[in-house]
Amino acid sequence: MDREGQPPALKINGEQVKRDDLEARLAEIFLKRAEKVVFVRGDDDVDFQDVADVIDVARHAGVQRVGLLTKGERFGRGIEAHKLWR
Repeated sequence: MDREGQPPALKINGEQVKRDDLEARLAEIFLKRAEKVVFVRGDDDVDFQDVADVIDVARHAGVQRVGLLTKGERFGRGIEAHKLWR
């Protein structure tokens, strides 16, 4: 929940996605990709359980590796990454 008591907004590549549609959209995206890696960023006011739930949905959709984006280290085109799990 965010500070106003609303569920956090979910976006894939900047496009808003309903929570009920998240797994199907991710499965569709990663179906034909050789590298099944997703990066997740939760805003400061988002509870980590919400982030963990998104990671769980991604794993069920076929994602094999998850990276958490933070305000920490930078790589590539300004993308920030904290940790990568297998």
